[in-house]
Amino acid sequence: MNYKILIGLILIITLFVNTAQAQEYGLLWSYETGDEVRSVSISSDGSCIAAGSADDKVYLFDREGNLLWSYETGISVESVSISSDGSCIAAGSLGKKVYLFERGGNLLWSYKTGGYVRSVSISSDGSYIAAGSRDNKIYLFDREGNLLWSYKTGGVVYSVSISSDGSDIAAGSLDDKVYLFDREGNLLWSHKTGSHVESVSISSDGSCIAAGSYDHKVYLFDREGNLLWSYKTGGVVRSVSISSDSSYIAAGMIIRFTCLTGKEIFYGAIKQVVLYRYQYLQTVPA
Repeated sequence: MNYKILIGLILIITLFVNTAQAQEYGLLWSYETGDEVRSVSISSDGSCIAAGSADDKVYLFDREGNLLWSYETGISVESVSISSDGSCIAAGSLGKKVYLFERGGNLLWSYKTGGYVRSVSISSDGSYIAAGSRDNKIYLFDREGNLLWSYKTGGVVYSVSISSDGSDIAAGSLDDKVYLFDREGNLLWSHKTGSHVESVSISSDGSCIAAGSYDHKVYLFDREGNLLWSYKTGGVVRSVSISSDSSYIAAGMIIRFTCLTGKEIFYGAIKQVVLYRYQYLQTVPA
């Protein structure tokens, strides 16, 4: 099937559950949006699920799959992030805007940046919202929508991640760097990788920062900026996520290949999810 047709197909938001006692996995519900689902985020207790779609909408569902509300932005929603208690939902769109909603669906505020917003991240209690934009800037807002500070990097900001209390903000940029800032906007450190940084994730207490890069590597830093380790994977690291206590780092990657035969050229990709253990730098079967 032509990949353009695949992209145009309606994607489905899906929620699964792990029943610990029975060790069984089951689909609780699914919901069809009008286009590709670009981002999802779930509250700490699983009671609320936010989604952003290329159908130009932000969605909020409860655990049972009931649509609590949707909001039309007028253009594709690239990123969503929900606070731990589900009280606030941040979103970023191709319309260059950052949005903040309360759980009831009321728009608290929106802010126009200088480029489309690739990534948003909200603190646990919803007090602080970080955003990364195609205008090369990292933004930090408070809950009232006040811009606390912005910082211009040397390239498009692909990813941002904020610690639980909002005291530390990590970012990854097309300028090949990982950044860490404090709440006041002071640059604590930056680290140059081998290519642009696709994804960052900070632990709940801000003690460790994971990053994934186009150079095929996963990186782990401490809060002081020391590189604890890096691991060379077989492909571009598109996404990373770190556990609350920094013990485990998950990474998702794509390995592209070209196969030449006598008459044809085949292009393909192998997708992988891997898990790394902080202490031992071991690849754990995923």
